[in-house]
Amino acid sequence: MTTIRFTDGVEVHTSGPLRRLELHDGLYVVGNSMLIPCESEAEVREMLEGELANSPSSGAAAATNVAAEEDPLRAARGIAVALAIAAVMWAVIAAVWALA
Repeated sequence: MTTIRFTDGVEVHTSGPLRRLELHDGLYVVGNSMLIPCESEAEVREMLEGELANSPSSGAAAATNVAAEEDPLRAARGIAVALAIAAVMWAVIAAVWALA
């Protein structure tokens, strides 16, 4: 089980599927060993729906490919989200490393 512990005593278990998490400092999407800060409920829903649409087990992967062809900016937004997630992951890694 992957757990992130903050200096204020908050522990977040990041294992399991992506899900919404509300902490005293804001909203997050947590799961798949990630903790992703979100600015709004809409962003949380977008991330969760995007994850479900891209999940091979959901049977919606083919529909996602069709939607990407219909919306040429969808791929660019997906790349931007992936880069943002990577940046957050590196920030968390750096913070944990600094605490160690």
